[in-house]
Amino acid sequence: MERLSIALKGIDKNIDHPSYRLQEGDIAIHGVLEITADHGRTYTAKPLYYIRDSSPFNLKAFVPELGLHVRLEKIDPATETFHVYLAQPWRDIKLPVEIAHDVRRNDFIVLQAIIFPGINLFWAGSLIMLSGLFLGMYKRIRKK
Repeated sequence: MERLSIALKGIDKNIDHPSYRLQEGDIAIHGVLEITADHGRTYTAKPLYYIRDSSPFNLKAFVPELGLHVRLEKIDPATETFHVYLAQPWRDIKLPVEIAHDVRRNDFIVLQAIIFPGINLFWAGSLIMLSGLFLGMYKRIRKK
């Protein structure tokens, strides 16, 4: 894995995230992060954090060249702090894949419907027990 240097360059209130639609009453900010890789290239990530109807939400920023996901969470206006979460998949994973040719398909689902002839007897027994419960409750209440 290559080393990354990440610096917070500021907060941006001009929202331009592709997955976000502004609604009335929203409070939204972008965190502007500058990411410098070992090879010297610099990238900018602008994760979005917004509050809608008193509920906090966040939308990640993705830097495809690095495979880096950046997210802002847990903003505390009183102490002016927040958490930045970073995720990057391992690139060196090699999984063996085998492909079989001329094989029967097995990507289907079989559902079986059965008729249970004793279901009416089951419901009748349940209703008799329920009516006995109510009859017992009625007699106990009238007794008092």
